[in-house]
Amino acid sequence: MNQNQSISHNPSRKRRTRFGSLFQSTSLRNRLLLAFILLALLPVLITGTAASIISTQGLKNEVLSQLDAIASLKETEINTLLDVLQTNLNLISEDQVTQQSIITLLQNTSEEGVSDAQLRNDLINFSKKTGYFIELFIINKDGKIVLSTDPTQEEKIQANQAFFSQGLLGQYIAPPTYEVALANYSIVISEPIKSRTGTTIGVLAGRIDLSTLNKIMQERGGLGAAVETYLVSANYAALTTLQHGEFTLGESYVRTQGATNAIQTKTAGSDSYVDYAGNATFGSYRWIPELQLAVIVEHDQAEALQPSSRVLQTTIALILVTVLAAIFVAFIVTRGITAPITKLVNIAENIAQGNLELQAEVSGDEIGVLATAFNTMSNRLRELIGTLEQRVADRTKALETSTEVSRRLSTILDRKELVAEVVNQVRNAFGYYHTQIYFYDEARENLVMAGGTGEAGRIMLEQFHKLAKGRGLVGRAAENNKTILVTDTTNNPEWLPNPLLPETKSEAVIPISIGDLVLGVLDVQHNIVDGLKREDMDALLSIANQVAIAAQNAQSYTEIQRSQALLSDALKAARLGNWEYDFENDLFHFSDEFYAIFRTSAEKVGGYKISSADYAKHFVHPDDAPLVGTEIQKVLDAKDRLFTTHLEHRIIFSDGEVGYIAVNINVERDGNGKILRWYGANQDITERRRLEEFNRKRAQYQEAINSITQKIQSATTIETALQVTARELGHALGMKPTLVALDAKDFTDLS
Repeated sequence: MNQNQSISHNPSRKRRTRFGSLFQSTSLRNRLLLAFILLALLPVLITGTAASIISTQGLKNEVLSQLDAIASLKETEINTLLDVLQTNLNLISEDQVTQQSIITLLQNTSEEGVSDAQLRNDLINFSKKTGYFIELFIINKDGKIVLSTDPTQEEKIQANQAFFSQGLLGQYIAPPTYEVALANYSIVISEPIKSRTGTTIGVLAGRIDLSTLNKIMQERGGLGAAVETYLVSANYAALTTLQHGEFTLGESYVRTQGATNAIQTKTAGSDSYVDYAGNATFGSYRWIPELQLAVIVEHDQAEALQPSSRVLQTTIALILVTVLAAIFVAFIVTRGITAPITKLVNIAENIAQGNLELQAEVSGDEIGVLATAFNTMSNRLRELIGTLEQRVADRTKALETSTEVSRRLSTILDRKELVAEVVNQVRNAFGYYHTQIYFYDEARENLVMAGGTGEAGRIMLEQFHKLAKGRGLVGRAAENNKTILVTDTTNNPEWLPNPLLPETKSEAVIPISIGDLVLGVLDVQHNIVDGLKREDMDALLSIANQVAIAAQNAQSYTEIQRSQALLSDALKAARLGNWEYDFENDLFHFSDEFYAIFRTSAEKVGGYKISSADYAKHFVHPDDAPLVGTEIQKVLDAKDRLFTTHLEHRIIFSDGEVGYIAVNINVERDGNGKILRWYGANQDITERRRLEEFNRKRAQYQEAINSITQKIQSATTIETALQVTARELGHALGMKPTLVALDAKDFTDLS
C-alpha cells in the first residue's frame, strides 16, 4: 500500500505517462506479447521472492495457483457441458421432420406430420442417444407442457417458471432447482420454438439431473486425496458429494469463507480458511452465473505444506524455465490472436472505402465470433442500402401516383366515375390485390360500397354490398375516423372475411373525411402477409383526402345542377309539381304539390311512387295517350347528354272535369348514352286554355258583328237592312232562316 502511494506522488510521473503513451501506441501484437510475458513473470518472481523469504508462503501461493487452475478447469468443463447441452437441444429444432411435427403440434394445424406418440419416441431416442437429458418436453405459448418424454409431466402448467418465460426470448439455462414432483434437483435448458414466419409459438426444454455435474466434480484427474472439489448453490446447499461427514443432496450446507465470498461477491478468488469439516485448508472458488453455483476447490493445508522444503530448491530453476516458456507461449498465443484481428482491420478499411462484398474468415474461438458478427454487419449494411434504395423507389412511385390521382380527380364531377377512377388507379399503381371505396348512406347507418376493382367489385356492386356502422375494420375506421393497418388478417379478431376475396392476407382502411366529418372509407387489401406497411399508409391517406374533397365537389356540383333545374322550372310556371322518373325500375317519384295539381292525393292514388302505366291511367286523357306516347318515344330515341322537351295534353280531374296540363321533360345521359336522370315539372294550364277559348270565341263574335254592321250599312232601304240583319244574325247564331217584312201602313201611321 505504501509503495502504491509513493508511486502516486513520485516526481517521475511524467516519464511514466510517456511510457504509458508509448505502450498504447505500439501494435496490439507487441502489447499482448509484453502483457503475456509480464503476467507469466510476475507470479514466478513473486513466488521466488516469497520462497526466498519464507518457503511456506511460496508453497501456499503455488497451491492456491494450482487450486485456481483446477477451479478454472472445473468451470470450463461445466461451461463446456452447458454448451454441449444447448447444442444438443438445438439439434432437435434443426431436424426438419421433428421441427415440422413440433410446429404442427403447437399450432394444432391439419398439416401432415408424425403423431404425438411418434414424436415422443423420437425425443426419447434422442435423449438416450445423447445420454444427458432425463426429460425432454415441449411447452405451448400458454405455459402448458403439451408433450414430454415423461408422460406424467404432460398438461402441467409451467407459466411461472423462469425457463418458460426466458425460453420464449432465447436460449436459457435455469439454475438447479428442487422439483417436488421428481423429488430431486435438476437443471432445465430451454429455447424458443418458432413458426415458419419467425413467430415464437412455444418453448423446447430439456431437463438433466445433477449426476453429470457430480461426475465432473468427482473426477480426480491426478488430484491427491487431500484435494476436494464440490458445488455450492446460492443458498449454501452442497449439490455434489462431500468427502467428509454425512452428505444429503440439498440438505447439507457449506458456510465457509470461500463459499461466502463466491456467493456474495459473484467473483473468483482463493484464500486460506477453515473448511466445512473444521480443518484448515487452502481454497479457490469460481462463480458460475448461468447456474448460480460456486465451484469450490480445497486442499488440506497439513498435506499441502509437506513439500515446502523442496520449493526453495527448485525456485531458481523454475524462474528460468518459466521465463523461457512464457516467452515461447506468449509469442505463439499473441501471434494466433493478432493475425485474425489484423485481417479484420484490413477488411474494415476496405469496407470503409465502400467494398461491402468482403467476408472475414471465421474460426472456432472468440475472434471467430467477432468475425461472424463482422460478416453479419456487412451483410446487413448491404441489405440496408438495398432496402433504402427500394424504399426511395416505392416512395417516389407513391408520390407520382398521388399526384396523378390528384390531377385526374380535379376534372371529375360525377361520383361514380370518381370512385371507379380511384380504385383502379390505386390498384394498378401499387399492385394491390383489391381496392374498394364505401360511402355512408343518407341515414349514416350503413357504409354502402360505391366501387371496387375486378370481378369481386362488380359482383358486390350488383348486390348493393354494405356494412353496418362500426362493424369490422371498415366500420371501425369510419366510426373512429382513424386509419387501421392489419399486416396479418389471420391474427386480427375484428377482420371480416369476404368469400369473394379469399386471398386477402393484409388490409389497410383509411377514412375519407373532411375534418371530423367522415364521408366513407378507402379499403385496400393485399394477398401477401405484411404486404401493406406504414410507408403505404402515407400515400393512401393523401389519396383518401383528395377523394374526400373531390366527392364533396361532385356532390356540390350535382346539388347545384339539381337546384338550378328545379328553380328554372319553378320560375317558368306557377302551380307546378316536380317529379323524377326512375327509368331502370319504371317508377315515378311525386310530391304532395304534384298531386295537388291533379286535385287528388298520394293516399288516393297509391303512394308517392307509381309506375308509368299508373301515371297514364290516372293523369292522361285517353284521347291524348298517343300524343304522350309520341313524346316519350322522342326521349328514348334522343342521344343528347342533356335533352329537353315540352308537351301539353288533356287530363280528367278526380271530380270528372276535363283540364289541361303542360309537361316539361329533362333527361341527362352519360357518355355512353345511358340515362342517368329523368326529371321534370307539370303545370295546370286549364284556366289558361279556357281563357284562350273564351278569347277565341269572343273574337269570332266581334268579327260577325262587324260583318253584319257593314252589310246593314250597305242596304238601300230599311226593309233590306232589317232582312240582312235577321238573316245574318240567324246565320251567326245557328238559327233557322228568318223573314222580315214591313207594311206601308206602318210608315203612314208614323207620318
